[in-house]
Amino acid sequence: MEYSNLKYAPQMFRHLNGGHFICASARSDEQKKWYEALEAGREAYEEAWKATTGFELAHGDGYYYFRRGVNGDRRSFEKIASDYKQYCIIVDLLYTLDQSFQVGKTITKSWALNSLDANPAAQEMCKRIYSGTTRNEWADALLKQLEDLEIVDRYMSEEQYELYYPVTEAFDYYRTFIETIKFISPEEEESVNNLDEEVPNLFDTQEDNTEQ
Repeated sequence: MEYSNLKYAPQMFRHLNGGHFICASARSDEQKKWYEALEAGREAYEEAWKATTGFELAHGDGYYYFRRGVNGDRRSFEKIASDYKQYCIIVDLLYTLDQSFQVGKTITKSWALNSLDANPAAQEMCKRIYSGTTRNEWADALLKQLEDLEIVDRYMSEEQYELYYPVTEAFDYYRTFIETIKFISPEEEESVNNLDEEVPNLFDTQEDNTEQ
């Protein structure tokens, strides 16, 4: 196969190899083009990247990412256990703030502040999770964490002159990750507790250090 004919392949590779998602609902025109290209020729990109880099292109409902389980690039049970706890905490907080939280919803800092004001349980969670002591600090910390995890995108509303944060398909990745870990076998759970084995990586933030 002539891999050089694949549109945007080097740019997408650098993005995905940085540990990022490509989502259907991304705000940037560039990512929209990338997602459309992957939807049109997913198998060709999968074959090209696996053959040339050993990285496996994985996808969910509306998102793509690199699953690293080839050429010895693996993640320890200790890292998986740490990520699992982090993802459980943030998903639990989001549902405590708003049970309707889902892909496609758009949130704002005002949403975060109002939700915190009305929810003492969420306030107690924020006290444990974040270093700040006020609802304003917690709202800022929450939105930053959601951006870092790519659970939300961000844009400025020209009408309201307020930052809007649409929830991306990456949110479903974290929910799926949690559900997958929940259903591991007793033997695998013992391995997690012992932290003495490794399993294929599901999500990685390794820096881009591979040439396309």
